Amino acid sequence: REREREQQQPPQPATQQITRPMYCENFCLCTCVPEKEQPVEHLANTSATDKEAGVTQVADIEAAVGDAPAAQAAAAAAEAPAPAAPEASAEAPAAEVAAAGAAEASAAPCWSAAQQQLLTTQHHPEAELNIVSTLKNDATPLVIIRFLIAVLMIIVLLPVLVCLLLLILLMIPFWLITPACLLRFLGLEEQSNHEPAYMRPADMRAESQVPEQLRGVFYMRNNPLDDDLVCFEHGTWDEEQKTLVLPVYVPHGWSFRQTVNSIVVLKSVGLLRYRYVFKFTTNEYGALLEAIVGLKVLCFTIPSSVVRFGMTDVSKDKDGSLWERWTMLFGIVCRSYWVERVFDAQGSATPYFEHVKSEVPVKCIVIRG
Repeated sequence: REREREQQQPPQPATQQITRPMYCENFCLCTCVPEKEQPVEHLANTSATDKEAGVTQVADIEAAVGDAPAAQAAAAAAEAPAPAAPEASAEAPAAEVAAAGAAEASAAPCWSAAQQQLLTTQHHPEAELNIVSTLKNDATPLVIIRFLIAVLMIIVLLPVLVCLLLLILLMIPFWLITPACLLRFLGLEEQSNHEPAYMRPADMRAESQVPEQLRGVFYMRNNPLDDDLVCFEHGTWDEEQKTLVLPVYVPHGWSFRQTVNSIVVLKSVGLLRYRYVFKFTTNEYGALLEAIVGLKVLCFTIPSSVVRFGMTDVSKDKDGSLWERWTMLFGIVCRSYWVERVFDAQGSATPYFEHVKSEVPVKCIVIRG
């Protein structure tokens, strides 16, 4: 009877193990993980069935990535015995991917993705003009001559630079142990970049001296140095010459990041009387268009042949809400950054203030008022 039952049962088809390529979170082909055994006669219909039912996403990932063609997936489905410990083989690549991700995160710059794109493209998405694309480098002989002039200036200022270096080394222990005491001793204070209303001058007469396009608080986006916010209303405006003299050593005029370098800069600018001179050009209606920015140290003016700064209103409405700050060093065009108004003349936050909240540290250092 048992033999009769065996003869009546249909023969079982041969089985073959199917393997599917496993993709890590970076869409890299890591290893092959065996799936459930299926009959050989159904192997030809497996990929079509999976594609219709949406069970596997191998084809979609291969189409998106482009580095694992369908031929590799078919070759991975070879007749091979299942690995002894598939979990262990899958854990090793996952650990490597996690370690690589952690290394990339630690090495990533502190700038946001939008700032990185702005640095690469050198074009603000809301700017009407793009000044840096119109600038051209000077001839090579002029660049060499200007570089030699800069070297001579550095040699002359070498004693001052040595003193600054010694000052930094002296401040580091106090900054690490008692930063608050160090700030009070140097006439500095801690403020918040996310509440920049303190930067507006208390005397409203000072505000009225500055043109409306320069009123409010501005964010220097993608500025390579440590200063983030500035208020032009602390400068002195000459209506006849269309000139603004803006010292860096004025109280609450500039906000700097909390670093030892910022402390040294804030104390040095007072000793050197470091200030900027903006010489504006206007249109027929008196609106400010562009400024050539000069640097003054003590009673000396840095030659424009060595370094030349400019600031152009690139806002669509020409209202001073967005400026491009371009630079030429020794006649070579450098990367621009953008000056965005984050607080208007009425003390209200503008849409650009969202960039400050997402890209600028909360705490900052300013000269005590």
